[in-house]
Amino acid sequence: MKNIYSKEIATAKIDIKTAVAGKHTDAQLDIKIGKYGIADGGAIKVLFRISADVDDVEFTDSSKENYVSIKSDAKVDLQGYSRSNGLKGKVHARPWTNGFVVFIKGGYLLPNENISIEFKNFRMQTIVEDTFEFKILIDAFSTGEYLEIEKSPEIEVLPDIPAMLTAVIPTTVAPLKEFKALVKIEDKWGNPCTQLNDEIEIVNFKELGLKDSKQKLKKGKSEIKLSLESGVYDIQAKYKTLSAKSNYVVIKESKLKQYWADLHGQSEETVGTNNIEHYVNFAKEYGFLDVISSQANDFQVDNKFWDKTKKLSTSNSINGEFIMFPGYEWSGNSGRGGDRNVIFNETNPPIYKSSFAQTLHEYNKQNEALTAKDLFKKLKKHNALTIAHVGGRYANLEMHDDDVEPLIEVHSDWGTFEWFLQDALEKGYKVGISAASDNHNSRPGASYPGLEEFTSYGGLTCILSEQLTPDSIFEAIKARHTYATTGHRAYIDAKCTIGDKQYLIGDQVTNWNSNAGIELNYLGTSPIQKIELFNKSKLIKTHLPEIDETHIKLSWHGTEFYGRNREYKWSGSGEFTQNKIVDVSEVNFYHHSKFKHSVNKFEFSSLTSGNYKGVNFKLDKPFEKLKLLVNDTEFEISKKDINKPFSLNEYSEVEVSYLAKEKSVQEISWNFEIASSQLNKGDALYFKVTQEDGGIAWTSPFYIV
Repeated sequence: MKNIYSKEIATAKIDIKTAVAGKHTDAQLDIKIGKYGIADGGAIKVLFRISADVDDVEFTDSSKENYVSIKSDAKVDLQGYSRSNGLKGKVHARPWTNGFVVFIKGGYLLPNENISIEFKNFRMQTIVEDTFEFKILIDAFSTGEYLEIEKSPEIEVLPDIPAMLTAVIPTTVAPLKEFKALVKIEDKWGNPCTQLNDEIEIVNFKELGLKDSKQKLKKGKSEIKLSLESGVYDIQAKYKTLSAKSNYVVIKESKLKQYWADLHGQSEETVGTNNIEHYVNFAKEYGFLDVISSQANDFQVDNKFWDKTKKLSTSNSINGEFIMFPGYEWSGNSGRGGDRNVIFNETNPPIYKSSFAQTLHEYNKQNEALTAKDLFKKLKKHNALTIAHVGGRYANLEMHDDDVEPLIEVHSDWGTFEWFLQDALEKGYKVGISAASDNHNSRPGASYPGLEEFTSYGGLTCILSEQLTPDSIFEAIKARHTYATTGHRAYIDAKCTIGDKQYLIGDQVTNWNSNAGIELNYLGTSPIQKIELFNKSKLIKTHLPEIDETHIKLSWHGTEFYGRNREYKWSGSGEFTQNKIVDVSEVNFYHHSKFKHSVNKFEFSSLTSGNYKGVNFKLDKPFEKLKLLVNDTEFEISKKDINKPFSLNEYSEVEVSYLAKEKSVQEISWNFEIASSQLNKGDALYFKVTQEDGGIAWTSPFYIV
């Protein structure tokens, strides 16, 4: 926080203006000491945001990456400390928790003396940012009190070269109604290549009714207007050596439409990157979202930012185009209730905080909700809802209110948490399914993992609603008419029919005195591996496409434990007995994952935090046996063990599965009956669909009441 000393305690400058996301760079940071000097025993902090996935700097070996040398024209001993040489925990208070400290020993610094900090081969964060800041704080008086200088140096972080072409299209549209599709170019970190202006090619332009295959690319994206007859379509695009195939759009008359939401993320005003205006603009321009909410940690939200959030929510909400709900993350410790996303369908709602930890100057007892129970009670006076969330402070399900909390988050950047959903169902709660990004990099709707603690691509919630208006969307969420995915945009139409009454996902089924007809129509973005029907935590039915015994998936998933820093490290190797590897494709492999193989052997390493990773193998002959070594545990997996999970700890498993014979099986209709005698009051039936590419979708349950 700036203060009366900020203007005169020091000044700083850096000799670069830009850097490229994820690339190594050299830079010199110069700090000129102000009129107070720095006492013997004083110190300087050079800080980066909590969301900045830069590496910890190195002080001793100039041949290593991220080397930093520190010099001064004063006769002092300068000692640098970071996590690389013993510094523990947070370097400073949120959001500036990363960086390093320079201690002044054996002397002092006079006014106008200088310290030069030279960065060599420093890896920049993987996130583009307009104002990446080297925040400087000075302990000039050797009190342990660090004072922020008036203006810290900033640079712009630019996207890397084009690496991915992505196409996105709505999921349901009425016949002949005009709509937009999006084709965008991203670097390997998922940043849009906004400096790129060119042309892309639409391969199937005639099928889409376009006159020309060439479409203009501006700021790394092309928005394509379409109007189509009834049917199922996708967009296939090319840019130089890159190609993309979108999700499918179903053109039909339908009372309900599928609207895509990312209801959970933060901007730089708290622990994110880039400001909230950037966050909202990305959601509309590159995230291709219909609905969003900002979810800043409550204890860090001051009145000014809360007012700004509400105003932006109102000004950016346009019926039929885009909806932004005002909201925040109630961030109580797990013992007091754990993280809850709070969302309002109001223009001027209050904020009820779990604490005022970083906004003590605005403490107001009336706006304090110390437990989740307190929060639920206060929110009942408003048009509001909460979503239980697994993050740093996972939600404590001993506290819940069906009237206030209609959804539970099963996937985010943090990982996949199906156990969380099943725990809620086993407790008898009536909750719908949601997934989100919990995005800290200002990329809602397209949240790729970088090199930080997040290991998963962000999830999405699909809301079944008659209209894209705040009231209609909010009503659909409260009714649990949702399904969720790990980020892909699948079409799902699931129904439960008893007699002449039809129920949607999330509905309470009341007349179950006759057989229930269950129907799932799924149109995915990759071949379907399996469809499962669960009753609470129990798997009761599985549907598999026709399998190819030469085509298998080795998958692993899990977590170290439920709380923060839950990442589970995987290291393994395997050998196929009397077989050869013909081809492989990696599943959910991002920057923390490695894989290599030879004729019949392979090695892998990765991180998971509940999410799934794996490798799809095409073999020379039908699968017979795999000798597997994972984290010093040996397994011998044969045909009889297909689809059987093997446990490594309470939370982590490895499994071998067959994959589909027909590569084009992305659409499945599954219909069956459940006898009324098999239905019991309190049952909660939901679908889980797993794709070959690792994408997973879950429907909100049908509740037997």
